[in-house]
Amino acid sequence: MSVAPAQHPHERVEDPNYFRDVLLNMEWIRNRDERRVRFSAVCTAGVPDYQTEYPEGHRLSCFPRCYDGSTHRPIGSRAADAGEAGPLTEAYTWDAVLSLLKRALDRKHGRAEAA
Repeated sequence: MSVAPAQHPHERVEDPNYFRDVLLNMEWIRNRDERRVRFSAVCTAGVPDYQTEYPEGHRLSCFPRCYDGSTHRPIGSRAADAGEAGPLTEAYTWDAVLSLLKRALDRKHGRAEAA
């Protein structure tokens, strides 16, 4: 059975350290269950930019933090800058990013992905 091709740039990231750094940047949100990240749907450098945020409806959801995907440093500091990364994916939870990290580690170490 063949694996479906990746639809978004973050699904093609091979380096587990990328996802580790995304998780580190998600830690500014106090409650782990409220941490969210959206990845840029366009990518020119091989590692998409992203923004961390509270879930929709949270009182602080209008204050996302945008990061450069290659350096993991902040891009701008205003909510208006959030659109600089281009179109964004749906929001991923902390556990979903952990799954992306595990998948990248499995690929790196040549382990087959579970079906």
